[in-house]
Parts: sequence; C-alpha cells; structure tokens
Amino acid sequence: MVVLHRSTFALNPGFLVVNTLPGMVLFAVFFTRALRKLSRLVETLAEHKQTTSLEAFITLRRALIAGMCMSVAVLFIQTADFLMNDLAPWTWRYTWFPQDGASRLVFLLSLVGM
Repeated sequence: MVVLHRSTFALNPGFLVVNTLPGMVLFAVFFTRALRKLSRLVETLAEHKQTTSLEAFITLRRALIAGMCMSVAVLFIQTADFLMNDLAPWTWRYTWFPQDGASRLVFLLSLVGM
C-alpha cells in the first residue's frame, strides 16, 4: 500500500516505489501460493466427490481472486495519486479516497464476500 501525505516535505515518487515494491511482490507471492494450494484442494475434493466442501472452497477461491483484483485496482489508484501530486488546491477534499478510502472499501467488500 502506498502512503502519501501531502505536506511541505514531499517524498520522491521513486523513493516511494522502491519502498513499496518489496511488499507488493511479497503479497503477490502469498496470493499465488494460496491460490495454488486452494486449487489443489479443489481438485482433491472433486476426486473424492465431496460436493458440499467443494462448493465452499470454490466460493472461497472466487472471493480470493476478487480480493486480489480489487487490491490491484487500489494499488493503481494510489500510484496514480502520488504520481499526480501537483493537483489543484480545491481537490484536497477528495484526497482521502486514494489514501484511505479505497483500501478500506476493498477490505469491507472482502469481508462481505466471505
């Protein structure tokens, strides 16, 4: 997650990217590992014909994929926000969304989806 506070001491966008890139890669690895394990489990459940458990884990896999897609969208919103740091003065009212609102909305939608 990119954190940017608009103040008199602006951070260099390259510095922000270098600091957030390892975390993004780590979370991408976690998501892909979880998806692989979940896919293997779904295949095993399908072989053993456990339909109730199979439906639950397929739903969980869909929710995980949806959460990953939403987090990528938030990443793009936050990246665009700090790259366009020189916004007009009247846009201060809307800076809460890329900084806090988008990630909290994704969290809420993930909880509702589960």
